[in-house]
Amino acid sequence: MSESRDRSRLGRRALIKVLVLAAGGSAVAACAQPAPTPTSVPLPKPTEKPVAQATAKPAEPTAPPAPATAKPAPAATAKPALAATSAPAKVPAAKLVLTHWGGEAEAQYMKVLAERFEKAEPGIAIDRLHIPDNYDEKVLTMIAGGTPPDVQMTLRFTYFSFVAKKIALNLQPYLKDAGFNREEYFDVGLRPYTFRGNLYGMPREIDDWVVFYNKDLFDQAGVKYPDGKWTWEDLVANAQKLTKRDSSGRALQFGFGFPHLGGAKPFDGFVYQAGGRVVDNEDEPSRFLMAEADAARGVQFMADLANVHKVAPSPREQKDLGSLDDLFVSGKVAMRYGEFWSSTRFRPAAKFKWDIAEPAREKKQATWVGGACYTVNTKSKRQVESARFVVWAAGKAGATVIAEHAAGIPAIKAVAQSEAFLNTKPPESIKLAVDVFAYGVQPPMSPTFPEWYRELLSALDPVWTGEKKAQDALKTIAPKVQELLDKGRKTLEGI
Repeated sequence: MSESRDRSRLGRRALIKVLVLAAGGSAVAACAQPAPTPTSVPLPKPTEKPVAQATAKPAEPTAPPAPATAKPAPAATAKPALAATSAPAKVPAAKLVLTHWGGEAEAQYMKVLAERFEKAEPGIAIDRLHIPDNYDEKVLTMIAGGTPPDVQMTLRFTYFSFVAKKIALNLQPYLKDAGFNREEYFDVGLRPYTFRGNLYGMPREIDDWVVFYNKDLFDQAGVKYPDGKWTWEDLVANAQKLTKRDSSGRALQFGFGFPHLGGAKPFDGFVYQAGGRVVDNEDEPSRFLMAEADAARGVQFMADLANVHKVAPSPREQKDLGSLDDLFVSGKVAMRYGEFWSSTRFRPAAKFKWDIAEPAREKKQATWVGGACYTVNTKSKRQVESARFVVWAAGKAGATVIAEHAAGIPAIKAVAQSEAFLNTKPPESIKLAVDVFAYGVQPPMSPTFPEWYRELLSALDPVWTGEKKAQDALKTIAPKVQELLDKGRKTLEGI
């Protein structure tokens, strides 16, 4: 992911802070029960005229009262006050507070998104709150402090904890009136946000992991471009041809690389390619399976790329040399396994020819599929309007903004197949980013995923440095992960 996007993701320190805040704010969130029926503060009709004030004080008399036998005076016919005959006041819009993360590029397309929605729905205004750093931590602080947003852009990592803590509203009762049509979406766009038949989030975009490769470096080494048929053996052999070191062993160029060694996104791909699994059921996991032989072999292969085959940066080399994005753009990594969203940075920065390819396979083909979503806060006083916004933003109009700004893969089939998306090149093989949905693997939808993910990464640190075997590390940490997984399942009781 790009550096701007990296800042929005949960680092290990930020993750600990988020977990503390989430636990401390759970008492507040627990009372935020979703409304049984859609609720909203009614908007005044634009055509209604102001109502005259019935309780206005009559004018004081200017003459003494008439004698008792005098003829009664006619009823007063004084002119109404000018305010009562003036033009109707402008109807105020329903204002929704929307939080989102990201750098300037993401802020720009969110601005365009809000403007287009306001034009389509003139009775609703969007008040964007851009939070470029420590996003989840700050949103949780807003919620705990009693000033929640109406709509929050939400990471897949934390989305399900929002469902468990009753922060994310059940959108199902609102979908029909908001114009939702499930058939328009890719299944991988909606499946992660569907819990027991109900949608709690709407996809902003879809992102998946592909192999970016430098065509110039391949041509110089006489290596054929990856074609989707490569096995792990082919990957190692070709990466060795593309790796260059000086006489002291210092790397001048790497054949392969992936960011933040040990991150869940790359190891999901390798674990499933090896025939293993992270959990038994990604939609509602109950068992942690990474200690099993095939899954451990996938993790070990990742570590071996750096420590045995020496075709990828070791943790120390990566720390010294900088991000994989920088190494790829500077021509020091021939293949970079990463999320498609990185293409937004490579287009203007890379001064060489590049394209994307499918990841290599072992027992099967697999890769990570992710993305972000919009959720409506259960404490919002504008739930109907908020639901209209998230359905619109996730629908064709919002997906078109994503395509125009090259901000991910549209979750709407028609937009992902349109020129607005497919003509955004490079990569020349942009359609492949959609094709890999067929074997993409989503992250485990567990309320405690951030907690056990942190424990898992810590346990795997010695594996990436070559000090420990993957199987041993995974067997050691498996009971702790299972305990946290069970804890997450208990939080879902009653939902």
